[in-house]
Parts: sequence; C-alpha cells; structure tokens
Amino acid sequence: MTTTELETLKYMLLGLINGGAIFRVGYCFFQMIHENEREVYIKRIRNVFVFMVMANALFVFKDTILHYVM
Repeated sequence: MTTTELETLKYMLLGLINGGAIFRVGYCFFQMIHENEREVYIKRIRNVFVFMVMANALFVFKDTILHYVM
C-alpha cells in the first residue's frame, strides 16, 4: 500500500467513527424524547463523546509519532 492509500483509509475510518457517533447521539436524543430514562441516555451521550475524542486523539498521536520517527 502506498502512503496516499493509507491516508485515504485513515480518513475513511475517522469518517465512519465520527458519523456513527453522530448517529448514536441523534438516536439517544430521540429516545430521550420518548422515554423517561433521561439520565441513562445522557450518560450514553457522554460516553460517545469520550469515545470520539479518544479515537481521534489516537490517530493524531500516531501521526505525530510517525512524523518524528521517519
């Protein structure tokens, strides 16, 4: 695989992670409207945001390390 293919794959994976997280937050908001378990869905939304930050930070750290090593 070339570098451009790896970069494209990285951006596709980040897009899937962020897109899935956005849909999950939307689903939780929709469920909060129709059910009375608001605290559970607020906690799930917080966990989704934590996952998004960790997943995006992982790729940033990887790129930073590879930049200094190579």
